[in-house]
Amino acid sequence: MIRPHAAMLLAGAIATSAWGQAPPEREPRQAELDARAEMVGKVLNYEYADAAELRVLIHDDGISWEGVSGNLRGMRSRSSGLRLTRVDEDIYFATWVTATGGEDSIVFNLNDMTVFAHVLDGRQGNTFQLDGVIRCFGDENTCVAPDTTPMSSEERRAIFNRNAQQTQGQ
Repeated sequence: MIRPHAAMLLAGAIATSAWGQAPPEREPRQAELDARAEMVGKVLNYEYADAAELRVLIHDDGISWEGVSGNLRGMRSRSSGLRLTRVDEDIYFATWVTATGGEDSIVFNLNDMTVFAHVLDGRQGNTFQLDGVIRCFGDENTCVAPDTTPMSSEERRAIFNRNAQQTQGQ
């Protein structure tokens, strides 16, 4: 009876000594390293069915994007916290934090030039899925890169309101 009790105490002491310490820093997985080497500096022009057309430039730590049509027309931003993984040959999973505190999780399938997204709206907390077509993939000489000029909060809010009103009027 004493041995099981001693074992529990020893396990508790080991767990307590490790508790509160940061986990050891992990090396990025090979799929993440491969994806970064292949995708950083690339431009994607794609459109979601009945929603928006976007231009995206992939950076090491995030993306720059510009809305060309739809409910994001005229908007642009830089998002951070990019996690990028190659899932298969020419298929990439990317996720990042948006400027409004939401999160975009996107699969870019360069084999059939499609895109699928699961988006968390940071303003309202809604989630939704989108799918679409990649119109162009390449570098800034091949595809139209997004305008990376920063927008003020006022500009972003005015464009968002304009686009929302136009969408409601349709």
